Amino acid sequence: MPKFCPTCGKPLQFENAEICPNCGVRIKGPEQSQPTKKHSTFAKIWMGLMLIGSIITVFVYLISGNQIARTAHIPSFIIPILILIGIGMMVLLIFLYKWKKWAFYGLCGIALITLLINISIGAGVTSFFGLIGIGILYLSISSEWNLYE
Repeated sequence: MPKFCPTCGKPLQFENAEICPNCGVRIKGPEQSQPTKKHSTFAKIWMGLMLIGSIITVFVYLISGNQIARTAHIPSFIIPILILIGIGMMVLLIFLYKWKKWAFYGLCGIALITLLINISIGAGVTSFFGLIGIGILYLSISSEWNLYE
């Protein structure tokens, strides 16, 4: 079944013709490519460090959470919460690496929850390290923010 030129109306010999042989009008342009999604080197390194830190944190709390709770004089119910937060961070970092914008917002929420927990157990100035990490993460991905879905 022949395809017709939208300008002159003449039938085209080839169904996927780009230019009409009769009037010379371009029928379809070259394929528009999607912008290449590639994280900056610093963003990859920072996400990797955050992922490794989360994995280590989860394992430390799993292995010696009760001892940490006794030594630091914090309620024992905090340890499972911190383990869940660490697992949540791992999941969100993977989705962030896969270009999901909502994962960054989830990481911000986790950082705020962790800040509140740390303040409530008296962690002091170190309570704010998570927010600093999120700030560095944002700086590392801000140049590619428009590529996130």
